[in-house]
Amino acid sequence: MNNLNSKLFIVSIIIIMLILSLIFFNADEIAYIQKSLPITSVKTDKKVVAIACNVYEGSDQIKRMVKVLNKKNIKISFFLGGIWVKNNADCVKLLKNMGQDIQNHGYNHKLPSRISRERNIREIKDAEDIIYKISGVRTYLFEPPSGDYDENTISIVNSLNYKMITWSIDTIDWRKDATGELILERIRKKLHPGGIILIHPKQVTADNFERIINYIESQGYEIKSVPELLKEN
Repeated sequence: MNNLNSKLFIVSIIIIMLILSLIFFNADEIAYIQKSLPITSVKTDKKVVAIACNVYEGSDQIKRMVKVLNKKNIKISFFLGGIWVKNNADCVKLLKNMGQDIQNHGYNHKLPSRISRERNIREIKDAEDIIYKISGVRTYLFEPPSGDYDENTISIVNSLNYKMITWSIDTIDWRKDATGELILERIRKKLHPGGIILIHPKQVTADNFERIINYIESQGYEIKSVPELLKEN
């Protein structure tokens, strides 16, 4: 009987160890997958979304949009291209002074999957450096140009202690045929809790910006910057 109990005890220990190893393996696997993919949205039941504005042009439109944001007391994220920052210091400082979130969109709008590892690193670091030099803001979120990335990009972003951001709601406002109605319709179709809405400082976007914000709020949503949205996860 004692021998039987001993064997059962040993078998039980082995089973428990196997279960624990599977649990930890799955946790590591999940963590790896999460770290290997860009953040497109966050999981939340709250009606909250973020707006990400990708910038390589449009200083005049940004100034118009900031007026609306100040009026509505809303903070969003501006992912800035380094070459634009270099040539538009006054607009960068305006964003900083108005409390808007400033993040990294690379330096020259190069597609990460088409350039070398070394060039990818320089794109992120050079943008980070010029943003810091002009605004005093140290970026930690990276939105790849055109949402383009591969395994190499993921490895680089992780090694630089950045988080990579893309989006779940694309307004496609950069196209020549974009209209206020089309932008709103694209938001209407995909608006969801935890979503990240992508916009650009185009004239059509600036012309309809307050209308866009009013619509989102009319659906019961709160608009935040991307870092604030990430806290909801």
